[in-house]
Amino acid sequence: MLWLAWMTLAAGQDWTPSEDATRVHRALSLRHDALSCEEVEALSSTPVETLREMVQHVRAPAWVPMRAATCLATRHGLETLPDLKVWVSDEATLGLGMHLLNHLDDMEEPVALVVAEHALQHGPESLDAASRVSGSARPKVQALVKP
Repeated sequence: MLWLAWMTLAAGQDWTPSEDATRVHRALSLRHDALSCEEVEALSSTPVETLREMVQHVRAPAWVPMRAATCLATRHGLETLPDLKVWVSDEATLGLGMHLLNHLDDMEEPVALVVAEHALQHGPESLDAASRVSGSARPKVQALVKP
């Protein structure tokens, strides 16, 4: 817990992780033999909020916020749609945006459609949303890209 608290303070953030957050961080930090989203979520009494904390506050290891974002997008897409839309439209969250667009096929189709459309309309040029969205295996998602 001290390491996680120090790490977030070192990143200039004012956040004290809960015990749930510490457990989830530890689980998401595994480089090999990663736990499934379901297993990670079982470590918290408020999994959606805890995963949001991982995305908002954790910077190391770098895959922790990415894995947390994947769990949010694929298992709680409708509930977290406002977050997902921000991540694909803000230059400050470019890495998350790219990551989400690369996982459109893992999301429920209605969520993938909204995320893709939002990225195409509001995403920064550096997101290269059209290229990423057209790479989806879903015809409805691909059709969002105008020739």
